[in-house]
Amino acid sequence: MIFKNILFDFDRVVVLSNECGWTRVVNKGAINGAAIFALDNNENLLLVKEKRLFLNSDGTHFEKETWNIPRGAGEENETPQKVAQRELSEETGIDLSIEDFQLMGYIYPDYAFIISRVPLFLVNNCPTNFNLFDNKEISNVQFFSMNQIQEMILNQEMQDSFTLSGISLYSAMKK
Repeated sequence: MIFKNILFDFDRVVVLSNECGWTRVVNKGAINGAAIFALDNNENLLLVKEKRLFLNSDGTHFEKETWNIPRGAGEENETPQKVAQRELSEETGIDLSIEDFQLMGYIYPDYAFIISRVPLFLVNNCPTNFNLFDNKEISNVQFFSMNQIQEMILNQEMQDSFTLSGISLYSAMKK
């Protein structure tokens, strides 16, 4: 099977095909990853600005900085809560207790191609002081109001499936 201009780390993924001819990529670490929906005491959402790869229609890719919720893959034998705790600390410098991470639900990034189930954790009353130190992945950390986030979505400035799923789930939970 050929995937044009797509790089796979086959130590972390498995390519599966079913009897219908559909092909899926399974991320071995997906069950052991985590995403964090962190709110300050005014219900502003914490986002990190980081470089992500995007695909052009011709199969080539480009890099662009985008605002996303913190997330990451787990390390061997790490619980999802521990992943969330570590990723929040690594990406923002915010250190919280494991008990501060409440499971909101799960994100399935792309049923059509990637089989993945990532737990989404809610952090309420997140501290607003962060320390980027010398982070090569993250260029900025900021809290945004839900009104600002709605504008970012409408202006196509926010397209990350994890972030959009988290916003949708949080909005549904508040009703």
